[in-house]
Amino acid sequence: MKSRKALIIEDEQVWSSFLHEILEEQGLLADSATSYKQAIDRLIRESYLLATLDINLEGRPRNRDGLRLLKFLHLAQSDWESVPQEALAELAEGLGTPDSGVPAGKSELLDVFERAGALNRDLRVIVIRGQSSLGRQSVKEIVQQNYPSVPIFSKDDFEQEEEEFIDMVASIAAQQNTSISL
Repeated sequence: MKSRKALIIEDEQVWSSFLHEILEEQGLLADSATSYKQAIDRLIRESYLLATLDINLEGRPRNRDGLRLLKFLHLAQSDWESVPQEALAELAEGLGTPDSGVPAGKSELLDVFERAGALNRDLRVIVIRGQSSLGRQSVKEIVQQNYPSVPIFSKDDFEQEEEEFIDMVASIAAQQNTSISL
């Protein structure tokens, strides 16, 4: 049997608690992470059925950590050897040890992600976003363009979308043997 766990990647405590309650009502055991590094650590160590992802982490406007995490999850479902060194370096930023920083060579970068082979390849991701943009494009446009199968819910419109979100979580929890990639 696959994991019945969900990971809430959210830096706002109110939203994290709210999502935690919804996920547990649907029979999922919910963990939380508030940063890119913490989320990667949890995703590599635990097997999750579902992850909810806030695009802007750590309370900074135009923070790209959520998009980097979405990219990491997408690449984790592929062969790390085929990933360009620049992409690995971008994803590894902030994951190096305080003494060594980010590894410089591709082989060292691959070592950083070696543990990601244990990442659940059936992990479903749902993006929860606030009103924000990253340059000329909105977060919604960027996610839809690069990850069209990833559902997106807006914090501002969540009251109207809550029932759809709950139905989606219930469906994922019930069909835990279904594999849908990013």
